Amino acid sequence: MTVELFKDRVEVSDPGGLSSAISLVGFGTKSHSRNPLIFGLFLRIHMVEQVGSGIDRIRDLMKKANLPEPVFKT
Repeated sequence: MTVELFKDRVEVSDPGGLSSAISLVGFGTKSHSRNPLIFGLFLRIHMVEQVGSGIDRIRDLMKKANLPEPVFKT
């Protein structure tokens, strides 16, 4: 994953792309772990929270900050 900061935007990219387990229609509404073993470990040691809520949280926080709607490209 790469996070790039620009004067007018933040870009987050992942060379792995969208998981084949999630369709474009399901994007932002479903969650799928690419590595269930690592995810299970993080869950047990409380390093993940609100599983599957990232896209909605990004949208909500940007709206509260009066920022433009995020653009997602897959």
